Amino acid sequence: MVHTHPMRSMRFGILLFASLVFCGSGAALAKPGDTLQAGQNKEGETVQTETVQIMQRRARSSDTPFVPEGFAAQNIAKNLGKISAIGHAGTDLFVLEQSSGQLFRLRDRDQDGDFELRSKFLIGFDRASSIAVNKDFVFVADAAGVWQIKTGTSMSASAHPKNILPLAKNKYTSGPRPLALSQNGHLLYVGLTHAQSQTGQIIVIDLTSRAPSIFTSGNWQPKAFAINPAGQVLVGLETKDGNIIAPIKNRHVQILEGLKLAEQTSIEDLKFWQGGVLMALGGVRPMLALAEYEYGTLSAKYTVVIDGFSRQSLIRGRREIWGLPSAITILPNEKFIFAEQNGGALWSLVAQPGPPEIPKAIALKPKPKTKPALESKTGLLENPKKPLILMGSSIESASIIKTDDQLKRKKKETQIFTMKTPNVTRTSK
Repeated sequence: MVHTHPMRSMRFGILLFASLVFCGSGAALAKPGDTLQAGQNKEGETVQTETVQIMQRRARSSDTPFVPEGFAAQNIAKNLGKISAIGHAGTDLFVLEQSSGQLFRLRDRDQDGDFELRSKFLIGFDRASSIAVNKDFVFVADAAGVWQIKTGTSMSASAHPKNILPLAKNKYTSGPRPLALSQNGHLLYVGLTHAQSQTGQIIVIDLTSRAPSIFTSGNWQPKAFAINPAGQVLVGLETKDGNIIAPIKNRHVQILEGLKLAEQTSIEDLKFWQGGVLMALGGVRPMLALAEYEYGTLSAKYTVVIDGFSRQSLIRGRREIWGLPSAITILPNEKFIFAEQNGGALWSLVAQPGPPEIPKAIALKPKPKTKPALESKTGLLENPKKPLILMGSSIESASIIKTDDQLKRKKKETQIFTMKTPNVTRTSK
């Protein structure tokens, strides 16, 4: 399903990053392509912050993110629940649903951008918050620790997960526990917060030896990671002075080099993209924004990429919010997919036929040709192809497995791992 929205001309290039300041009606004027500076509105005028009351409402079928001119927001999957994290392996997407502790696997069989197959890959996680994926494994962080599961090729997991970092539930908070893989896939970064002191710790696990070590710690709480091909690490932090995005250098978080976000702004996810940093931000004005990251430095401005998850209320000091961009994954072709949590949907940004000249910084491949769209009962254009939902065999709940010894396969349990021919049904719109 593709939606377009009329927007002002796009002024993209990779611009610099800063926090967005919300003040009454002034912040409501931001649109994709606008550049914002900490303590200023888009006209460069100094503003004073004030607390804004957030009014949540359910996402409707007509709710659509606002995107730059010449592009469209494409809804590629929906009804996935409260999505907390996504990752890709080849043509497959792994989607973590937080409320029910389920890990979904979606497959694009013909590589046309639509995910026709969907299956519950693994169930039973306890307050799962994050995933990291490479070609061999998917890693899931939940209240019990960090689980390693073989990706394989089947739509349902066919082997027990292994808890490679068991954690005492009363020692650390249950989440979020951000995960990130190094570019070579050999190191796994894990962010933890101590329950009593509320101080943070970043653990690095060598996946070859499975040896964990403390990478760094401090008076902050880790919320998200981004790692670029050069191995540089950014971390989104919650501190007593507000939320900050900071680089890690020589195993130390450089708070003084970090960028403080405005009040009532949360950090949901970070990913390096197009030479900058793509950020999923929540709070009083959810959005995706692009920041420049050059020579290890984040600058003082950022550009709004995708907006429209909220709107100014008719009552001063209030803002109505329907959506939250909660997770991002970057595909090999440099396109990105993001999750909208409240509606349980996945979206991508695609170029429209015959768009105006697109700056190199955000050039995307045009959308593949698809069958003609049909009009639904809601009046929205929808692709006639419906996803097939596979309900295959499942394995024991990951949350009840405590040690690696208990993960050994027993003879009487062999039928649990035997894949059965799944029943294939079609979802209705």
